[in-house]
Amino acid sequence: MNGSGNNRSTHETIVWQDEQTVPPEGLLPGPQGPIVPVAFVLPNGAPATRDADPRDRILWRLQASAVVPGVDYGGQFEVPVLGGAPGPGADPGGHDALSVALPAEAPAKPQESCVIVEPLPEGGTCYVLPAGRNPGAAIGLGAFTLVFGSMPVAIIVFTAARIIPFLFAAVFLGFALLLAFLTLYIAFLSTRVTAAPGRLAITCRLLGLSWTRSVAASDVRELRLKVGMQAGMTPYYDLIVELASGGRATISASLRDRREAEWLAGAIRCSLSR
Repeated sequence: MNGSGNNRSTHETIVWQDEQTVPPEGLLPGPQGPIVPVAFVLPNGAPATRDADPRDRILWRLQASAVVPGVDYGGQFEVPVLGGAPGPGADPGGHDALSVALPAEAPAKPQESCVIVEPLPEGGTCYVLPAGRNPGAAIGLGAFTLVFGSMPVAIIVFTAARIIPFLFAAVFLGFALLLAFLTLYIAFLSTRVTAAPGRLAITCRLLGLSWTRSVAASDVRELRLKVGMQAGMTPYYDLIVELASGGRATISASLRDRREAEWLAGAIRCSLSR
């Protein structure tokens, strides 16, 4: 939350999220109906609950939903989380996007995965994340950009030639151009990751432009997940390559499914070690 008086606004940023599906046979009988067992393992360095300052809070929520006869069930509960020792990738300040270590065994590739896997003739594997892999986010942001972009036009058309309205129009136009670039980035960015025993190359392409970053496989210390983009309350995961020489490289994956992101990171790690 920021601002003051009637101009206050609230913005929520997801630092970590996970989900589980409990089958009907997993429910437990209870005195007032079925009991749903829930167990989540939080990452090292996860920030503790903090609500002393209403303008700067850290909340942990548990959301549950179920399709039942009649009206479907939906509930949200705040869960207190106690602090622990900060882990690698955690922010001492407490609520920047959390860099999450991979599980010991990465999940299998989801059947609906958009990632294209291409074995390389010289050894190693190429992982292609095609453009347009998040059409919902691109369409939503594009629609918002059109609405927002119409505001400077309306200001210029429906106001006299005064300096202040034109300044407002210029500010709105600047934000509209930024939103348009983000829309193009989400809709048309493609990422190609080449993982071979000797090197890791990350190539991004956007509307005819391309850029590549290469690092030695021996310099790759760890791969982690991080929320790189958020649309509403939906996170999209990027991969962070921690380097032994210091610094990091980012694989712009923008994957909605966390299990798919974990699979991709695990597959890249295996390709580098072969």
